[in-house]
Amino acid sequence: MPISMSGPTPSYRQVMIFIDGGYLREYLKKQFGNDEFSFDGFRQLVNFLMQSVNWKLGRARGELIRMYYYDAIAEQNDREKRERQRTLFSTLSEMDLCTIRLGRLVKTKEGYRQKGG
Repeated sequence: MPISMSGPTPSYRQVMIFIDGGYLREYLKKQFGNDEFSFDGFRQLVNFLMQSVNWKLGRARGELIRMYYYDAIAEQNDREKRERQRTLFSTLSEMDLCTIRLGRLVKTKEGYRQKGG
């Protein structure tokens, strides 16, 4: 009977990722001067987050069971931004395990703020 030398089987922990789309765009704008991201860029972000989880877990491994992307639809009169969002939401909806939760924009004294979702 052959003996396995691979070591103990790692245990798995269920992982859910929650992404605030408004915050992500603001971060991208501050860091790179552009708030747009590609499907590949988003996949790289998810992979990075999962690698970070696995590093924190040590010998255990994270198993992504669901990812939520929260955002608010741009104003009706901002057609360019709404079209970019539509494309992004369509792309994200094609990703396995990704759920999109949309809120609304509420006008405040400082500008607009996301609500709901």
